[in-house]
Amino acid sequence: ESFLFPRLAGDEQALKNSLIHFFELYDQDPITAAFPPQPYFLANNHYFFVNRSLETPASSQPSREIENLVCQGRWKTVGKPKQVKRGNTIILGQRNIVDFVTVEGKRTGWRQYEYERILDAPIFQTVVVVHIFYQLG
Repeated sequence: ESFLFPRLAGDEQALKNSLIHFFELYDQDPITAAFPPQPYFLANNHYFFVNRSLETPASSQPSREIENLVCQGRWKTVGKPKQVKRGNTIILGQRNIVDFVTVEGKRTGWRQYEYERILDAPIFQTVVVVHIFYQLG
């Protein structure tokens, strides 16, 4: 709420000293990615604004295809989106879980939580907040 809403509203002043910045997540795989340092977050935990595009012009699904794939794998959606609420009643958006898996479908340990706002109209959101992290096991 503190980061995504001002970004979607174009409130640059509110984001002037933001801890979250844009990162082209789908330009490289997470295993070999050169994540910029973020000293305010735990090791192997990164938060970014990420630009998304559609799989195809007729699709409503985001493309998570990696441009410069070094380690063979892909991003795979896991489970159903979960509502993000303020308190118990106000729905702010939803969280999608996406794992980076090998071509055989095995988890690599890299996961992202993709946060997007739920809008009244079904409009594809090109900017989301992503929390990407590595977890063992």
